[in-house]
Amino acid sequence: MRELILDMDSSVSETYGEQEGSEFNGHFGCTCYHPLFCFNQFGDVEQSLLRDGNVHSAKDWRAVLEPVVARYQGRNIPCYFRADAAFANPELYEYLEAEGFEYAIRLPGNDALLWDIEPMLTGPVGRPSSTPIGWYAGFFVSGQELESCSACGGEGGMAQWRTLPSCRIHRDQSNPARQTGGAILQPAAHGGTVDQGRQERRQID
Repeated sequence: MRELILDMDSSVSETYGEQEGSEFNGHFGCTCYHPLFCFNQFGDVEQSLLRDGNVHSAKDWRAVLEPVVARYQGRNIPCYFRADAAFANPELYEYLEAEGFEYAIRLPGNDALLWDIEPMLTGPVGRPSSTPIGWYAGFFVSGQELESCSACGGEGGMAQWRTLPSCRIHRDQSNPARQTGGAILQPAAHGGTVDQGRQERRQID
């Protein structure tokens, strides 16, 4: 194995009885379990955890991720981690950095970030392209700006007292020549951007 790429995400396992831990989940709109999975780049399940249906998507991430990280310790290979906005948690960033992982984690949409990407929200003039078009932009957002914007609700919301310093929005600030684009826009349904934790110019998401 030349590299390790981990993807963490929750899923829904709908239930039809009164099983222990089966709860209604407003995000999925059903009674279910809310398991958490960690996959590698080959689609293999590295670790999973069955959880109550009404827990947050990122709950118990450490219990799932730590055994996987320990399994690959000592291997001299690049390690990467990817997740959606539900995992936009400074505690997780700090853990990944301490373990030598580079990461791409979406940030929940908020007023400060949406203001910076507003010029990119207008579609091109003319007939729509038959192939998808990706738009990229690099910008800086201070922790103070994130703190002053309105808090997000529902899945992926960030705690008001936990904000990101500007270096977490675009890690390679000191060397602009190496930058190939900053925030990656989420689909409108999610309205987020990506926290590119020290990525060495590899787009792994």
